[in-house]
Amino acid sequence: HGDGIGGGTASNDEAERLWREGIEGIAGRYARVLNLGDSMGASAALLFADVADHAMAFCPQVDLVSASIRPGRSARWMRYFRKRLVAAVDRAVTGPRRSRVEIHSGTWEHDLAQADFVPDAVGRDSIDAEGLALNVVLHQVDNHRLALALEEGDELLPMVRKAYHTQLAAAR
Repeated sequence: HGDGIGGGTASNDEAERLWREGIEGIAGRYARVLNLGDSMGASAALLFADVADHAMAFCPQVDLVSASIRPGRSARWMRYFRKRLVAAVDRAVTGPRRSRVEIHSGTWEHDLAQADFVPDAVGRDSIDAEGLALNVVLHQVDNHRLALALEEGDELLPMVRKAYHTQLAAAR
């Protein structure tokens, strides 16, 4: 659950730097990159969205201080994690890659608040004005197990397949 990444101390900054270098090294071997994650894995998909062309995050934990589900870390660590995650998403959608970032949420109030935090922090006005590809996608599922519910409803695979094929086509 996010141990050692983005926590605002020298050792956490070093851990994030090492993870980022490793991910960039692997991602650099490919023409296109798709990040995909659920819950804290979705948080990682967003934390490293700037090394991908498309990030799909299902119920990410963004603002860990207010999150119902969070790692046992200090409030300082959690605030720094949020800052690093938002900065990475901002770089992803505004940088030269102009990455697409999709944050999928169900209707559970906690997940909606977490999902809305990112576009609020990046700035909804700039997202609209600049046509940035940062979207919150709402699904009619009222719990945190969104990816599981989508899979059980035969909806998850088609979404992921479409994103994958879009990246594959762009690589050609």
